[in-house]
Amino acid sequence: MEHVCVCSRACACSFLNNLTYLE
Repeated sequence: MEHVCVCSRACACSFLNNLTYLE
């Protein structure tokens, strides 16, 4: 699976930070 930013549609967060923002 590709690491997609779910924390922000603009994908401004890092893929590592994205793991924390799973909302």
